[in-house]
Amino acid sequence: MRNFIKNKSKTLFCPSLHTTQRNFASFLSGEEVKERSFSSCGVEVKRNEANKFESITRDDNSINYCLDLFEKYSKRIEDRFKKPRNEIKVIVGMSGGIDSSVTACLLKEMGFNVQAIHMRNWDNSEEDPDRQYCTFTKDWNDVKLISSKFNIPYVGSSLHPVEFIDEYWNDVFERLIEGYQEGITPNPDLFCNKFIKFDAMLNYAKQKCGADCIATGHYAQLETSNNNQNLHLLRAVDEDKDQSYFLAFVNPKAFESSIFPLGQYLKKEHVRRLARDYFKFPEELWAKKDSVGICFVGKRKFKDFLSNYVNTQEGNIVSIEDKQTILGKHEGIPFYTIGQSVGLSGMKNKWFVCEKDVKNNILYVCPGEHEILYRKECIISNCHWLEGNISPDKNYFIKIRYNQRVPMPCRLEPITSNSQQIKVTLLDDFKARAIAPGQVAVLYEKNDLFNELVCIGGGIYT
Repeated sequence: MRNFIKNKSKTLFCPSLHTTQRNFASFLSGEEVKERSFSSCGVEVKRNEANKFESITRDDNSINYCLDLFEKYSKRIEDRFKKPRNEIKVIVGMSGGIDSSVTACLLKEMGFNVQAIHMRNWDNSEEDPDRQYCTFTKDWNDVKLISSKFNIPYVGSSLHPVEFIDEYWNDVFERLIEGYQEGITPNPDLFCNKFIKFDAMLNYAKQKCGADCIATGHYAQLETSNNNQNLHLLRAVDEDKDQSYFLAFVNPKAFESSIFPLGQYLKKEHVRRLARDYFKFPEELWAKKDSVGICFVGKRKFKDFLSNYVNTQEGNIVSIEDKQTILGKHEGIPFYTIGQSVGLSGMKNKWFVCEKDVKNNILYVCPGEHEILYRKECIISNCHWLEGNISPDKNYFIKIRYNQRVPMPCRLEPITSNSQQIKVTLLDDFKARAIAPGQVAVLYEKNDLFNELVCIGGGIYT
């Protein structure tokens, strides 16, 4: 089953419930992700050069404001599940981070029947026996700390969280490695949500724990229409933190037993403020950085990790302008993605990957912001739909990658009768930069019932 691994004695360390929150291309190239400052509703958070929070402007009214919003949300959950909140059993997927921890505490505070679950999705005993890279022990201890402080029972024993190691390998990791071996740029987060969090974990919570629903710290919204008959996935109130992109491939049936308390009303700065000033989290937790790397890689360069699991060989870097001039050598096609900058000796200007010839092991690059990097049209396949039929006469919106803040307007044209393959055409003057095969496009539409865009599904670039 694992015949693509170069060194079979190598195993990965554990990805817990963390999700990747950064541009995959940036991570692949080792580029640093800059931290944002947070400011809203009387709260301001900044980081200094040591990457610690310098100040949070205090405003007592902001906490009451957040709690009032969450009380309204709690009443809506009661209406949705047709039970009083103390009878609604919620299993909260806790990663050890601030978002899922605040989610659990808020639900507990509002009177729901709350339990915590922490997932262990990989056995790191061989590859990382000293846990030099793995954050599992720290994350698991943080989960137990919050659970103990706020009297939240957790699933599993104090030594062992719930494990989905085989499921993760079969449904997520094999897909990832096979994709890189083929020269594409896959995104494991969508499939971790699809197969692990909102399938394996959800089923465990319902069948083993008798849960009515699960809750996670995702910034997204679930709204109902038609007298609670139809359920819709919406972008979060906090556009900067919206994570509906990562939920676009989840089985819509799973949303019927899921809630996303943070994305409905709160922004990230509200969450951090509640953690520090209301729930009195220790500083190491309320000031904890967001997860920004691929969870099963840790603090390593992605190239170093990937080289253990794919076969690579050096090849030529060739100019796209004549497809003949050799500019340098690459270290292996899987280590590069479309749009990634490539350092070339003796070149003053930046050059970027614009095409990959896997068969001939050639990496094509272009100088600067070359027109070949930009496209008005693209094809997506293996489409997954959350809403009804699409129309070629209707305007939609597309996020070509996660870190694109505002979706761009587009038209959709089915290529196959079952809409599994779609032609996307951007409208107005919009163009998409560096579309990479294997990455995911997520689609949205406007609905007059809601303020935020509704996610209708997505597909994989071909």
